Amino acid sequence: MSSLNYQNYVKYHKWIHRFIYWAIILLGVCMHIFKSMQIKMGTWMYAFFLGVLFFYVGNEALALLNYFDSYGLRFGFKLFELVAYSIIIAKIPSDPLTMCIGLAFVILLSVEFALYDTDYDKSKIVVRKILIAIYIAINYGVFVTGKKETYYVIHFLVDAVILLVIYFIIDWLSGQSKSYDRERNELLVKISDVDKANNSLQEYHERIKSVNEQINYQKIELMRAYKDMEETNRDIAAQTDVLKYAVSTFDIQKIVEVIANSIVEVRKASLCALFIDSNVYMNKQPLVTIKTDYASIERRLKKDIEQIYRDFIQDNNQPVTYDEEHLSEFRFVGDTNIKSLTIFPLLEGRKRYGFMIVCSKNEDYFKRGLGIFESDLVGISLAIKNTNTYLKMQDIARHDGLTGMYNRLYFNELFSVAVKQAVKKGMPISVAIYDIDNFKSVNDTYGHLVGDEVIKMVAKAGDMIAKKYNGFACRYGGEEFLIVLPNHDAGDALPIFEELHEQIKSKQVKNQDMRISVDVCIGVSSYPTTCNNTGLLISRADKAMYYGKRHGRGRLIMDSDSLDY
Repeated sequence: MSSLNYQNYVKYHKWIHRFIYWAIILLGVCMHIFKSMQIKMGTWMYAFFLGVLFFYVGNEALALLNYFDSYGLRFGFKLFELVAYSIIIAKIPSDPLTMCIGLAFVILLSVEFALYDTDYDKSKIVVRKILIAIYIAINYGVFVTGKKETYYVIHFLVDAVILLVIYFIIDWLSGQSKSYDRERNELLVKISDVDKANNSLQEYHERIKSVNEQINYQKIELMRAYKDMEETNRDIAAQTDVLKYAVSTFDIQKIVEVIANSIVEVRKASLCALFIDSNVYMNKQPLVTIKTDYASIERRLKKDIEQIYRDFIQDNNQPVTYDEEHLSEFRFVGDTNIKSLTIFPLLEGRKRYGFMIVCSKNEDYFKRGLGIFESDLVGISLAIKNTNTYLKMQDIARHDGLTGMYNRLYFNELFSVAVKQAVKKGMPISVAIYDIDNFKSVNDTYGHLVGDEVIKMVAKAGDMIAKKYNGFACRYGGEEFLIVLPNHDAGDALPIFEELHEQIKSKQVKNQDMRISVDVCIGVSSYPTTCNNTGLLISRADKAMYYGKRHGRGRLIMDSDSLDY
């Protein structure tokens, strides 16, 4: 039995039977109790009620035993039920109430038998109509047995009417079923169309959802690309500033500060420190620049940065990144929230000349790579090359080609600054001019090459004395030299120039087997001791020197108002 048929049985057959059976049983009980109704409860009437009770109990019992799972058993039981009732009803006395009950019961059972378990199949219904006609005929035969002939026609007509009523009800219910099936099919078609439409809408909704998700992903990617573009633009702008300073100025300090400010302010680093070793671009001292908001880090790093550089340059030619676990190696980090640190070497070829430290409180600060920071270092290297080239050219322009001393043009700049500072701060300043005695005879005797060696020897002695006492010297003429000692009065300067005089006299120039000695005449003037006008210092020293030459040469003469110039 199919699931649908079984549900039909439960819904129609079982509950209709229960209603009919209980109604008839209840009627029988009432007829037995209320005998005053003057209805005779004969044997066959009791048999009818007992039959109803029997088939009800049997029907319930067989239902529990799942007999309805077999089509043959269902069909046989219902046919046996109809035949049994037809015989019992035929034997019941023909009073009006009993006849009505019997007819109603026969009609209900017949209609149920004709339609139950057929799925409204026409061939099955026709066969069951024939079987209904047969059991009506059996009922008719049983009823007329032993009856008068006058009952034959009456009962025949009654059975014919009953059969027609049964057929009418069967056909009407079949028609209703067909109408129901047609409406149901139409509804199923509509439902199917709705389902298709829903499926189409669902597919469309899924496509829309997929498109929206893709659009959202694209939005996220676009926002990420826009953010990266902004960061790239900031980096390009920062690099542009660096390159601008690198090609427009020879101030390495300024270039380094621009890079450090750019990394901290534009790229949001927590710290940027740059260290350039001494004698890289004619700098006598290392250059240190630290940019950070952490005062404690800046203070500690200033103390440690040169040692960090010395340790770092041992075996590192590549950037080194340290995560949070390894930052304890650096004392300057302390207890701050720095979480990532990278050290970048400054290289000229394979030679290290400095480094840069970049720190951040973000663990993934360097996730975009290190190239952008290395590009900044290229700007520093470019600036240093340019600066060195410029300084070398400037140095050549400022120095005498033969002696290496400052030339007269640059000396005038230095002297102008020195005298202004002396006047402004009230400090003394001393000037000495010295000239090689009888230098023409040296050239005439030994030649100009030997004469050049003599000039270089005398110049070197003067340059060393000037540097030793924080002054400066220059070649003022052919064999004439000038020394300036800032912050030295006449008393301080005189022993220094006497030292110079002794050194020159004690030195010799070798020329093959000969040793050539020379002497000089030195004139000294001092502000404000001997000369209260800085503009006259050089001329007064020059006059003192020529005074010495006129009075025997090889002398050191201090400027004085008592001298007869």
